[in-house]
Amino acid sequence: MVVKTTLLAVFYTAYFSTAGDTQLKNFRNQEENVEPFTEDELSTIIKEASGYMVNFIRFMYATGARPGEIIALQWDDVDFERKIIKIYKTRMRDKEGDTKTLASTREVDLLPQAEEALNDQKLITGEEGYIFVNSSKNPFYSHDIIGVNFQKLLTKCGVQARVLYNLRHTFASQLISKGADIVWVSKMLGHKDVSITLKVYTKFIEEDDEKRFKKIEKMGTILGTVTT
Repeated sequence: MVVKTTLLAVFYTAYFSTAGDTQLKNFRNQEENVEPFTEDELSTIIKEASGYMVNFIRFMYATGARPGEIIALQWDDVDFERKIIKIYKTRMRDKEGDTKTLASTREVDLLPQAEEALNDQKLITGEEGYIFVNSSKNPFYSHDIIGVNFQKLLTKCGVQARVLYNLRHTFASQLISKGADIVWVSKMLGHKDVSITLKVYTKFIEEDDEKRFKKIEKMGTILGTVTT
């Protein structure tokens, strides 16, 4: 297992150090493709996953954090009393650095589903050091390796292939489509401003005619109380 992980790490180092601009651009575009999982798909994936993978998937889905941010998290970054996760670094190709932007450095709410995933992960790693580690109990070289395992899992589940990043998109799209405050979702995602969130997820902001009518009707009542 250690040899396999090392070989994957060598592969990704070689690939990304020699890839041309077009290859890198295509990879980034693939990550930015918004193809969220349905609730049924996600349920199937979680049932089939095991070990750290099931906890990683549940945690990413329940926080919307980027994969590199998650593998950089340590137990000290989680405040279980205040229900807060401090995200201020990211990990890529065996190196840690600051988050993508100033807005990406943030404190996010520890939702119940994310807390459950962390409590299960404690049984694997304990409560010190990095939250998610490889089979050798070391920090992940890169989230690319997790992505490879995720693709294998999707194949096993018979779910359409999509990159790991779509767990983040699933978090955002499901919350927005169910009426969550867009400003709060934007802060959870670490977007620079809410316009970015709106640009990416506008199509998921849907209301049925009945809800829309009730809002308009309420607005009419308020306007009717205004005197001139």
